Amino acid sequence: MIALPFLPAANIEPAFQLLAARANSEQITRFVKYMEEQWLNHPIVDIESLSVYGIRVRTNIGTEGWHHSLNRKAGGQDLTFYRLVPALCAEAEDVKYELRYLRDGQSTRRVRPLSRRIEKSIRDLWARYDAKDITSELLSECATVYQVKLTADHEILDTRL
Repeated sequence: MIALPFLPAANIEPAFQLLAARANSEQITRFVKYMEEQWLNHPIVDIESLSVYGIRVRTNIGTEGWHHSLNRKAGGQDLTFYRLVPALCAEAEDVKYELRYLRDGQSTRRVRPLSRRIEKSIRDLWARYDAKDITSELLSECATVYQVKLTADHEILDTRL
């Protein structure tokens, strides 16, 4: 179930229903109910916003890194308005350079080798899914990419995340 967002939005609910029908314990049934209430049938969160299918960056780590960097440049946690404004002005100057890189198809974002391998694996799986080489295996394969260990009944044993 945790890999459902890797599916196209139109496929999330049907896949969820198939997985929910396989709930074989009280704990899994409670988890299914939680997923259904908090994610699939939530009045604010729609299924389209759950899907990360085809999206390159799926985390907020870049944003957190930017905030950390800005705090460091501006003087840390004891930040006053008068130190924040010059730091933001300096950041604004960097935007034109960032835009130039982005327009040239480059990125100044540092990507770790592990993240690069994970991204490539996910993209390869999506290509196989689009080519209809794999179907429901996409979820298991995405879990494998993130090193989620499953039992024969597809219950989670361990994860590195």
